[in-house]
Amino acid sequence: MVGEESRRLYTGNLASEWAYKPSMRKERSGHASAVLDGKIYVLGGVGNDGKAHKGFEVYDAAAGTWTELAEYPGNVSGIVGASMVAMRDRLYAFGGADSQTGDAKLLKDVFRYNPQGDEWTKMADMPVATVNAAVAAYGGKAYCFGEAGGVESVDVFDPASDEWTGSTKTASSGVVQAYTVDGNKLLVFREVVDGAYFQEYLPDSDTYGEKFPICPFEGAELHDAGTVVNGKIHMVRRDAADRPIYYDTYSREWGELGSFHIAKSDSAIQAVGTTLYSLGGRSGGFGVLEVVEGLTLENTQIMESQMDVSRGEAYEIQLVAGNLPVGKDGVVTLLINPEHLGLEIPTSFTAYESAGEAAGTGDESGTEGFELLDCQPQKGRFVFRVKGGLERGSTGQAYDSIPVTGLKNTKSRIKMYVEY
Repeated sequence: MVGEESRRLYTGNLASEWAYKPSMRKERSGHASAVLDGKIYVLGGVGNDGKAHKGFEVYDAAAGTWTELAEYPGNVSGIVGASMVAMRDRLYAFGGADSQTGDAKLLKDVFRYNPQGDEWTKMADMPVATVNAAVAAYGGKAYCFGEAGGVESVDVFDPASDEWTGSTKTASSGVVQAYTVDGNKLLVFREVVDGAYFQEYLPDSDTYGEKFPICPFEGAELHDAGTVVNGKIHMVRRDAADRPIYYDTYSREWGELGSFHIAKSDSAIQAVGTTLYSLGGRSGGFGVLEVVEGLTLENTQIMESQMDVSRGEAYEIQLVAGNLPVGKDGVVTLLINPEHLGLEIPTSFTAYESAGEAAGTGDESGTEGFELLDCQPQKGRFVFRVKGGLERGSTGQAYDSIPVTGLKNTKSRIKMYVEY
C-alpha cells in the first residue's frame, strides 16, 4: 500500500526552509531508521496510544511514496529504540526494547531484512541487551559501542559468519552514537561533563585516535540520532529538537541548519543524496507524528562515474568544483578504490614531496588554489579546499587534475562530493 500525502494538517514555523513530504503510514516516536539504495526504512516506535508497535515501512525518495513491509518478527508486542544499519544490500536491526515504560524489556535480538524478498531472518544475539545502541557499519561489519560500570565495550558483528567478537577497555566517557564517514572513517560521539565530542575509532588496532572539538551547542550529549552527507554529520536532539546541528569532519567546525516546521522529540533524521529528511517524533502540541519534513542542502553536489582501468596505464582525474562563486571557498572530497588506482598528489597541491608526508603534518597548504585538508591514500580518501581565483574553463567551473596509475585490469568507480 502506498502512503497517503497527509492524514493530518499541521501549522508550524512558516519561515522554515524545510518542506513537508509524504507522511509515514504510522505515527512513530523512538523508531529506528536506515537508508539502503536510495530508500529510507523506518522500524517500530511508539504510537499515539503510548504503545510500541512492530510496523515497518519504506520511503522511495525518487517516487515520493511510502510502502508497508513485513512487520518486525521478534517475539514482542512492539519494538522501540532499536538501531538499524545497512550492510551488503541488507538491513540489520539491533536490540531495542518492547516499550518505553519503566518495566520495559531490553532486547538483544538481531534480525536481518532482505528487501528483495521482504523477509526477516534471525541472527546471532547481541552480547548484551541494549536500547538505542551506538552502532555503525564499517568494512562489512557492524561495530556496537557500549559502556557500563566504568568499562567500555566494542562488540563487532560479522554478518558473513553470523558471529560476534569483542573487546573491553576502561571507559573515559560514554559513547552516545557512532557514524561512518565516506565509508572509511569510523567516528564515535562521546559524552563528557562539559558537553560531547567526536573521536575516531581505529578498527585495525582497536584503539581511539584524536579527539575533535567539543560541541558548543546546549545539550550536546542528547544528540543521538544522525546521518552523514558529504563529510558532515547532521544530528538532532532526543528532546524537543527544533533544528539539526552538524559537525564538518573536514573543517572540524560545528554549525546548525534552519528550524523545522515542528519542534519534536524522539525523531529520526536520514539523508538520500543531498536531501535531509526529518521523520516522525513527538510534539507537545500534536502528539506522536507521522509527519516528514525535507531539506535539500544547497550548493552540494555528488558526482559518481565508472572508468575502465588497465594495469600500468596513466590517467588523470579532474577535480571539479562547479561554478564556484568568486571569493567563495569550497570543499572537494575524492573517493577512489586504492586497490584499483594509485594516486600521487602533485606538488601544486602541497609543499611536501608526497601525499603520505602531507597527511601526517599540520601544514598542508596548497600553492595553486587547492589546499589538501585530509589525505588517506591507503583508504582512497582525499579532501581538498578549493580557493577562489582558480583556473577556470569556458563554463566558469573551477578545476584541476590529479594523475593516477592503474593497478589492475578492472572497472573502477570514482565518487566526488563538492560543497561550497
